[in-house]
Amino acid sequence: MATPDAEQLILADIQRRDYRRALERLARGYAAQLGRLCLAMVGNQAEAEELVQEILIAALGAMPQFAHRASLRTWLYSIARRTCGHALAKRNRRYRLLSRVDAGSPIDDPLQLALAAGERAQLLRALGELTAAQQEVLLLRYVSGLSFREVAEVCGIREDAARQRASAGLRLLRRRMDPQPVVSPDAACQELSR
Repeated sequence: MATPDAEQLILADIQRRDYRRALERLARGYAAQLGRLCLAMVGNQAEAEELVQEILIAALGAMPQFAHRASLRTWLYSIARRTCGHALAKRNRRYRLLSRVDAGSPIDDPLQLALAAGERAQLLRALGELTAAQQEVLLLRYVSGLSFREVAEVCGIREDAARQRASAGLRLLRRRMDPQPVVSPDAACQELSR
């Protein structure tokens, strides 16, 4: 993660129109963090690495229009969110098309096969049951470490809406991850008496 001093250097590079230097600093400061976000969103290491490159290229192209209305971090994560969203939409279109071509057999996604066992697979399934809005808020907040204010800026919503989406998403995840709710003895006795 880029330090506040590094962010100031990047902003100074952008103001001087030294976009190449700004891109180098952006890559050093944010590539690993962006990679974790992309991996969490798309679930595939190779695709995540490609997406980080696409994000940085998109950032380079957008630098001349960067107006400092948002922080550098939220601006970059807005680009990441759009880029990953486009990649997921493209993947979904491709899978729908392929499933129409060969409706007799399911598409075997190597990632899904590799993740078939353990908590990670359970978590990914549970994440898949959340709304797209809940997923992106949770990933931006807990995978990328953005504050709720930054998440709100990236998603174009109010901060309280970001908090509500995260809260609702976490409640659903907890229910999916622990399908056997812990019942207190009092509640169990009340249930038996009905």
